[in-house]
Amino acid sequence: MDTIPSARELRTAARACVALAYLVGFVGAGAGAFLLHDGAIASAVVVWASTFGLGAALTGIALVLRAMVGVLARIAQLWGAQRPDPETPETRTVWPGA
Repeated sequence: MDTIPSARELRTAARACVALAYLVGFVGAGAGAFLLHDGAIASAVVVWASTFGLGAALTGIALVLRAMVGVLARIAQLWGAQRPDPETPETRTVWPGA
């Protein structure tokens, strides 16, 4: 990875993770219902549990991505406060004899 992703890209990735979590939940609930209808109770419970685990993992990833957006915003705010524009006369360094 050569560049750091922007806050916008991280927010988009977090939204995609949440959308995937919902999709996995709907598919898993449907698959578990079909298995339960066929009488495979153990398989239905396994599908529901694995669906819950995958959805929770995707939601956790989205949470971490949103936290990274907050950290990047705070870092950018700090850098902006500590890095004055080098072209302004107040911040230009004047060397003796120059």
